[in-house]
Amino acid sequence: MGMFDSVYFPCPTPRCTNDIEVQSKAGECVLASYSPDEVPVEIAIDIGGESAWCNKCERTFTVARALNDRVSMHLVGAAAPCQHCGR
Repeated sequence: MGMFDSVYFPCPTPRCTNDIEVQSKAGECVLASYSPDEVPVEIAIDIGGESAWCNKCERTFTVARALNDRVSMHLVGAAAPCQHCGR
């Protein structure tokens, strides 16, 4: 089993309180955890454009990145509302 680093995003769906984990093998791979506003550049490049699934509201998002003087990331592009709960 390999090691990786993770970025934890808050789900952008209203009323959903889930955190969504996106894993990367581009960083130090020491099981480090990052918030979206403190992602190392190599991890941001690796996970930019990846799909992320929220198992609570059952939606897929895309990881977006902004490389300015520091890296920040967020989830975009919610899919259709959940068939079970309407969120």
